[in-house]
Amino acid sequence: MEVKVRNAFIWVVFLIAFALVGCAGAPPLQEPEIRFVSLRPVIGDAGEQRFVVTLDVVNPNEQALNLKGVYYAVRLQGHKVASGVTDDVPVIGGFSETRIQLVGSVDVANSLRAALSVMESPSSKVHYDLELRLSIESWPFPLRLREEGRIAIADLVRYQP
Repeated sequence: MEVKVRNAFIWVVFLIAFALVGCAGAPPLQEPEIRFVSLRPVIGDAGEQRFVVTLDVVNPNEQALNLKGVYYAVRLQGHKVASGVTDDVPVIGGFSETRIQLVGSVDVANSLRAALSVMESPSSKVHYDLELRLSIESWPFPLRLREEGRIAIADLVRYQP
């Protein structure tokens, strides 16, 4: 009985060591670069107000990023105006740039607050904060990205196919 327990223990240690070596051999994943291109309102089903967020994703890695899903939230002037999730995203090829569009729900109250804040501001630019959580196939945890900056009001709703 003691020999069986010792053999089982040896196998468990071997499997753990094998798994750790396999993870250590995986190439490190460099963080993709995200560029906020535009945010434009659209009318959804039954007249529901929605936003389309257009992003450019730059993959600095040799291997493709096969995204299982994306969560995003957009804040304008500190107010969360849109958020959404999708599992319908393209593969981002290695060493490439891909434009993606995400459709999300509108927070009407915060959108009104953001609009009032923009109207009260003398600046022609709006502060934005984009939060992304990317779930990547064969990667053990989601990749969290954040981009913030200022964007011209005219560019905010501009659409570039």
